[in-house]
Amino acid sequence: MVCAPAPSLLVVGLESPADSARASFVQADSPGRALELLKLLRVDLVVVPSPMDDMPLPAFVRFMRMVSPWQKWLLIAGPATTAQDELAARCNGALA
Repeated sequence: MVCAPAPSLLVVGLESPADSARASFVQADSPGRALELLKLLRVDLVVVPSPMDDMPLPAFVRFMRMVSPWQKWLLIAGPATTAQDELAARCNGALA
């Protein structure tokens, strides 16, 4: 029986869950650090909060697409996230 590797997640600016037995987590404390890690690592999913402290979301997505054009990513919407922000994220490939 072949055992598939656990999915890998890059979590940007969020605390990774305490129970991470089903996936391997890499945590980046800033969007800039996340972009550096994406140049070095291959991850299955990037988890991004909205809003981010250091960089606007559209700029982060643009740089992420330059580094890894087919990268899957997920937006974690916060109370300050507008419908326009969510629509822009979905148009740029954010998973629902």
